[in-house]
Amino acid sequence: MAIGLAAATVVAWVVPVALDHDGAGWLVFPVLGLAAAVAAWRAGGTSPKNMPAFVAFIIGVLAIVVFVAFVIFE
Repeated sequence: MAIGLAAATVVAWVVPVALDHDGAGWLVFPVLGLAAAVAAWRAGGTSPKNMPAFVAFIIGVLAIVVFVAFVIFE
C-alpha cells in the first residue's frame, strides 16, 4: 500500500508541473505524501532493512517538506 501511495504522490507531483497547473490540485500532492509516509512508517519503513517501505517513506517525507517550503517561500 505504501508503494502505491508513493507512486501516486510522484504522479501528483509530476503531472501538475507538466501541465503548468496553478490551482487547488497542488493540495493533493502533500496529502498523498503524508499518506505514503504514514503507511510506510506503519510498515516499518523507517529502516533501510525494508527497502520498498523505506523508499516510500522518503518520497512521502520529501513531498511534505517540498510543499511546506513552497508555502513558506511563496
